[in-house]
Amino acid sequence: MKNAFRLFVGILLTGAMSCLAVDQLALRLQPALEAITPDGLLAHIKILASDQFEGRAPGTKGEELSVKYITDQFKQTGLKPGNPDGTYIQEVPLAGIKSEPRMSFTIGDKTTELKISR
Repeated sequence: MKNAFRLFVGILLTGAMSCLAVDQLALRLQPALEAITPDGLLAHIKILASDQFEGRAPGTKGEELSVKYITDQFKQTGLKPGNPDGTYIQEVPLAGIKSEPRMSFTIGDKTTELKISR
């Protein structure tokens, strides 16, 4: 009986400690949760979607502008870089594939190739 009681108390204390940890995490996250608002998110989306960022495609000036904007925002909010080299940006090698799209349609036994104008 003593062992069962000890086990029960141990489980109870473990549960209480995990609740305390969750409460502390919630307190630490509260300032960030209050700082993120729908209007603030919409403002960032509008900026990144604007013509100034030229579509943000990889390897373009638009990508460079977007990366700079986002890293500047990280710095302003006090986020610490997450990469081992102390930067915000993770290098990712890109592999390019250039496809030659072909389209055709068939009616009966006749197939017609469609040409894409460039």
